[in-house]
Amino acid sequence: MYFLSRFFLFTFLVRRRRFILILPAAILVCVVAWLVFVPAPEPSYKGRTLSQWIEEYGKSQQRRGTSEPVEYFGTNALPYLLRWIQYEVPQYWTRPNRPLVQRLHKIKWLANSIEVKNRRAIGSLHAISQLGPRAAAAIPELGCMLQRQQLYQSQRPLFALAAIGPEALPTLLAALTNRNLDCRPALPTVLTRFRTNETVVRSLVDCLKDPDLTMRINTAGALSHMQADSNLVVPALIACLADTNPLVHAHAVTGLRNYGLPALTNILQKERKN
Repeated sequence: MYFLSRFFLFTFLVRRRRFILILPAAILVCVVAWLVFVPAPEPSYKGRTLSQWIEEYGKSQQRRGTSEPVEYFGTNALPYLLRWIQYEVPQYWTRPNRPLVQRLHKIKWLANSIEVKNRRAIGSLHAISQLGPRAAAAIPELGCMLQRQQLYQSQRPLFALAAIGPEALPTLLAALTNRNLDCRPALPTVLTRFRTNETVVRSLVDCLKDPDLTMRINTAGALSHMQADSNLVVPALIACLADTNPLVHAHAVTGLRNYGLPALTNILQKERKN
């Protein structure tokens, strides 16, 4: 009996010692986890947090009234905007004809959560667009988003890069030549805002010979309305008239009509002289 009691006492002391040693370590782990994973308090303006302002910015009818807070937050908002802009409504949510999805739509907290996150993503795009060149620090992260995300997910990062301006052009042109990117067919439309940039126009003209049909269609459509340098675009559109795809051909015809008879006549005269 004596040895048994000594044994239990020894076991109790060993466990107590282990507990005393483990407890501080457990507390330290909890503190580190809290510091790492718990987000820092959002900046605020006029009693409202950044996310609340950006959610309002995602509503088109409220966009005008929230430009002032975006200017107030400035580039300090970029880490938050880059996180929020990546959200996309789940694909299953866009199929309300399915019985299970219909039931999910009736769950108010879930529907509200998706709506708020989507508004926040839209607002983040418009906020970055408003910052323009001042958001140049976001270019590397936005470029990485193009690599990670599918086509339907990469629209906002694409337009955000275009809104930043010329500093984002190397990233956009690199994506234009990367045939592994799902977002590549959307780039011709995005690049139309750089109509005065000769490198952009020449890159798009090269895409008219791309083996990917969707790329050729989108590029012909973009160039037909771009109103860029006619000396570069009109000969390329004339060459597109020989494309076997009717959509490419139609875009070429529309583009030549948009550039006008003087531009077409000028190109033809140059070709005759040569």
